[in-house]
Amino acid sequence: MKAIFCAVLGATLCGLALTSLGLGWGQELPMWRERFFAAALNGVFAGWLAGAVAYFAGAKSMWRGLLLGVAFALAPWSWFTTGFAIALVAFFWRRSVALPKVVPTLGLAAHLMPVILFFGMSPAWTVIPIEAAPALAPLGADAPLPAAGAPDVLFVVCDTLRADAILDPATPTPVLDRLRARGVWASYATAPTNQTLPSHLSLLTGFEIEKIGMRGNLSSWPSQQLIMETFGCNTLAQRFAAAGYRTAAVSTNTLLTDIPEAEKPFMSFDIGFQTWHGLTAVDFWKKYMVWVRGNMLLGITKPNGLLSWPMGHLLNPSAQRTYRHHHGEGQRTTDAAIAYLAELQQDARPYFLFAQYFDPHTPYAPSPEFAGSLAKPELLPDGYDGSPISSFNMRVNLRAEVRGTGALPDHLVRNSEYLHALYREEVAFFDQQLGRLLAAVAATGRPTIIAFTADHGEGFGLHGNVEHGESLFEAEIAVPFILVAPGLEPRQLPFAPQMLDNARTLLSLAGIDAKGFDGMDVLAPQAAPQPAMSFMLQRVSMREGNWKLHASLQYSYDHHDPEKHPVQGEYDLVPEFLFDLGTDPLERINLLDTQAEVVERLVAYIHTRMKSDALPAIGSRSFSPAELAKLRELGYIE
Repeated sequence: MKAIFCAVLGATLCGLALTSLGLGWGQELPMWRERFFAAALNGVFAGWLAGAVAYFAGAKSMWRGLLLGVAFALAPWSWFTTGFAIALVAFFWRRSVALPKVVPTLGLAAHLMPVILFFGMSPAWTVIPIEAAPALAPLGADAPLPAAGAPDVLFVVCDTLRADAILDPATPTPVLDRLRARGVWASYATAPTNQTLPSHLSLLTGFEIEKIGMRGNLSSWPSQQLIMETFGCNTLAQRFAAAGYRTAAVSTNTLLTDIPEAEKPFMSFDIGFQTWHGLTAVDFWKKYMVWVRGNMLLGITKPNGLLSWPMGHLLNPSAQRTYRHHHGEGQRTTDAAIAYLAELQQDARPYFLFAQYFDPHTPYAPSPEFAGSLAKPELLPDGYDGSPISSFNMRVNLRAEVRGTGALPDHLVRNSEYLHALYREEVAFFDQQLGRLLAAVAATGRPTIIAFTADHGEGFGLHGNVEHGESLFEAEIAVPFILVAPGLEPRQLPFAPQMLDNARTLLSLAGIDAKGFDGMDVLAPQAAPQPAMSFMLQRVSMREGNWKLHASLQYSYDHHDPEKHPVQGEYDLVPEFLFDLGTDPLERINLLDTQAEVVERLVAYIHTRMKSDALPAIGSRSFSPAELAKLRELGYIE
């Protein structure tokens, strides 16, 4: 056993020394804890393997065990020759070398080194290496000239922002308050879906939600050919580019940017943007595992999954990983947008800048400046401590307990209120970051149109829905709507617009042809409230004035169709709830059985809109393991 303990000591010390030299690393994130942990764990593995070889080869002395441990640690570091030479020395060097008696004891203690490093060093969870921003694309000599005096345009979309969050006096949003006071605004606008991908696709193409066919982040995805060639789409960014604008986008939600290769034929979000910067985090863990597999005997001999899965969950737990990628995102988004602005504003040509923020999407990780300002410790439910992991677990547990119940039990009200307070702290942080961006826009004094909205809202269990993607209640589809433009008289709209109306109104304000765009120009003299339809998978809602109908929607499928397309026009539409939002804004009193005429009218609206439904033309969609992992990390699947 002494020879084995010596081998463990030799392998551990050698591995730690090589790691300290940074051999084989080559990425900017140091990850010292993770690398030293792998080296120490490899030392135990390589030491026992070397000791076993020594035992069966008859080389049982402590000196030979130590040398063999060093040899086994060196071998994978592209130093196989050196390791082999040391192994030969261990076997054939006949001179007896006495080692201190403490050496085997140190080798025994080296078995604890992985544990000491695991608990004694700080993890690399809080550092976010981001891929470098692409340079602004240069304009060609044939770029169209803009109209004289054309204003700049800033379009800000905040992911997961409820309309009521910025109207709540208890939530500090001074920047949005000032923006609203300067422009035309609505108490809320209706989003076309409760999830990111279809909402943004509808907004940037200018098509009503049924015309793109997409129902949610997990639903079928329309092809570029269908949207652009068959339907004749000319996207929002394309129209600004054709009008002589420089177009650029900063997007923090990776779902909009990291479209897998298998999805590339499908409609993407960057069409028309000359520059698209998706603030993509470097996959530090994948690079770390490549380093382990290339430089550790443990990594070479163990199957990939057998090593990466347990190490991933041990060193980089999913809850911590999710929190890590979300912390401080608003600041990174603003920094990236301001960097582009600094260059765009040097050009006399107007710009169209699209800034998509991910705050306050889950996990709720407010910045230190706002943490505890609303989600105070005394509001914590029993059994939780207020740490990021505890809050993560609170949210997951609340979702599991209320899903499908249609209500929020009394004993979980405190959990809901605490999570809502955390969410509002993130809203306050976003407001601060938006202030930085608006200050950069205003610094030059250039005339600028500013539009502000969100893609969907967020639920906290009132109807059994936690986060979003669960229902079409107002908490998930009522979003902010603010427009500011030179010469535009501040006022509140007398009706609730659709989120899609942002795009058409922006084009009209900039003097650009909006032909082919759905929605309406909310500033036009003839603007009037329009029925608004919202979709999710197998559900639809229709709002007309204060009336809002919820219904289930199930298509029929041709089972002989290998592509599994729904049959056009064949679906079951079953009304389930009818609410009067004027007297019942929380959607608690179901009037379905007492308002037959209203139900019939709203159902007729849905049938009319469904004639343009593109879902039957899309077909089914498959998901790669990487897609499923991303959707799971963002909370869209379990």
